[in-house]
Amino acid sequence: MSERNRGDQRRAGTASLGILIAWMALGSLAPSQDFGYEGPTYTGASGSPSGSKPESKLWFYDGDWWGSLWSDAFSQFRIHRLESSTQTWEDTGTVLDSRKNSRSDILFDGSKLYIASHSFGSTQVGKPTRLYRLSFNGILNRFQHDFGFPVQINNYKLEAVVIDKDSVGTIWATWAQNNQVYVNHSLGSDDLWGAPFVLPTTTSVTTDDLSSVIHFNGDRVGVCWSDQVASAFLFSYHLDGDPDTAWSPPETISMNGYNSDDHLNLKTDSLGQVYAAVKDSDGSVFLLVRRPDSTWSQFLAGEDGNNFTRPIIEINEEAAEIYYLASTGSSGGTIYLKTSPLGNLFFPDGLGTPLIRDADALHMNDASSTKQNVDSTTGLVVLATNQLTKRYWHAAIPLLPPGPPMADFSASPTQGEAPIVVQFTDISPGRPTSWFWDFGDGNSSTGQHPSHIYSIPGTYSVELSVGNDYGDDSELKADFIVVDSPPPSVPFVAVEDSHVKSTSPDNNYGTQTTLRVRKSSTEEYRPYMKFDVSGVPGTITSAKLLLYVTDGSPDGGNVYLVDSQWAETSITWNNAPLISGDPLGSLGGVTSGTFVEVDLSSTVTSEGTYSFAMTNMDSNSAYYMSREDIAPPELVVFYQ
Repeated sequence: MSERNRGDQRRAGTASLGILIAWMALGSLAPSQDFGYEGPTYTGASGSPSGSKPESKLWFYDGDWWGSLWSDAFSQFRIHRLESSTQTWEDTGTVLDSRKNSRSDILFDGSKLYIASHSFGSTQVGKPTRLYRLSFNGILNRFQHDFGFPVQINNYKLEAVVIDKDSVGTIWATWAQNNQVYVNHSLGSDDLWGAPFVLPTTTSVTTDDLSSVIHFNGDRVGVCWSDQVASAFLFSYHLDGDPDTAWSPPETISMNGYNSDDHLNLKTDSLGQVYAAVKDSDGSVFLLVRRPDSTWSQFLAGEDGNNFTRPIIEINEEAAEIYYLASTGSSGGTIYLKTSPLGNLFFPDGLGTPLIRDADALHMNDASSTKQNVDSTTGLVVLATNQLTKRYWHAAIPLLPPGPPMADFSASPTQGEAPIVVQFTDISPGRPTSWFWDFGDGNSSTGQHPSHIYSIPGTYSVELSVGNDYGDDSELKADFIVVDSPPPSVPFVAVEDSHVKSTSPDNNYGTQTTLRVRKSSTEEYRPYMKFDVSGVPGTITSAKLLLYVTDGSPDGGNVYLVDSQWAETSITWNNAPLISGDPLGSLGGVTSGTFVEVDLSSTVTSEGTYSFAMTNMDSNSAYYMSREDIAPPELVVFYQ
């Protein structure tokens, strides 16, 4: 065993998950920092033995975590036990599979241990998937093989094989083979199996797709599979004891504009809900949730810019939390963790908390854990492999039983010129259910993640009070928000404004109370505004155009600098100044009843007369108040 166990993480071992996450989050600022524990080498095995994506390599029993790990000394996969006092994996001597390219999926039902072991790779006949069944010998403190095993599930080399057990004792297995989703199951006895068959409700999939199986709701088995032809995931279920042909019509889980990939990991809870960690082809990862009424919901767990891959999930019903784990980069990097309440599913932006990282070789990948749901009696252990150093790594996280929350929060930004909008984020460990924010300026909120506008310059202390059924806590951050005085400015109201209309090229609209911008295939409106900038008591540093929207549009328009030789009372489409060059700024979508602004600092650098025109590319008109109404266009000039 390597001696590179991480002392900092071991010292944090008595902390709750929330405290541990808060501590470990500091590591996101230190890419040279290791996280987790380095374990034995797997040099003699091929590929990444902690894969594949839907499979589980660990289980918890009798106060210990166990796993199928490669033994380099004996060139075999063997059962190892995690010694928690030293965080090292001890080889128990129980042999599982001597095929160096094998992968496995492990199910422990509380009495029997089932291991489906298969050769890993593209579909190839003559490479059997074997089912091992083992029992625990308490005297020897090890698992031993049951007589009559292994038995054969299928006869193919495959990317993944997943198993689960239903309420009548049938063991089910699924895999993707020759562009089809297959299943097989035991026949009244664990050591007697039927012939594999194509799942009746599936259509053809790609050679890169895969499937997984899960027993849920106490009385049914569900198969979920990726379908990169349809850019979706699909799900079909079978009631325990029904004929092999009796499967529900497939439920299509669309990705809402994303393309499905062959990354899939399933879990369920006591309510019969099914949870799926999935990935799209661009690197975004999601949580898909099936409710008891057969509806599916989709939650973004990580954006494509973070390049997440191979996600897995673990459920802690005792704490009402779900843990989402994924690695970064197609060849691995760091295993990250995100946590969400089960009752209010939401994953924060960004990478999350670094959980397993070898800073000397950023190639960590293929996180794997257990099919079992976790709680304070089990903690959470996650296994991964470093594909560069050919070593196992793991993380061990204690999970404390529910208790009072500990108030904590973040905010962005914490400093700026008045007025500033501050977004507050509750990051309190301990699952609070109530919140009270004192923003320090006489205002408050009971939302979990409120935003607040600070309009008056000053320094503000912010306090958050949180509570749940077990107690409450508060956190005061003194002088937390700093609101600076804005630089001095002078507002200049438009001295002239109007719009022109292409279908009435000789008409003048200078007396109207609105300025309209629109462009369709048959008609165009363009607003014009003129400002006289003079008497600024200092050097101009910046400027912005301020408009009030009376009717919104998806395209609020682009602003251009134009010649000032025009008059409000005589400007028409035919004589209006030409618009050319690049726009000074763009408004994008605008909403009725709001002020919008365009930065004109690069243009308004000295006193003088400035004229601006606007165009857009949308037939949905945007209307702004003209100088004939109560909120005229303004050019706000800042100086020092």
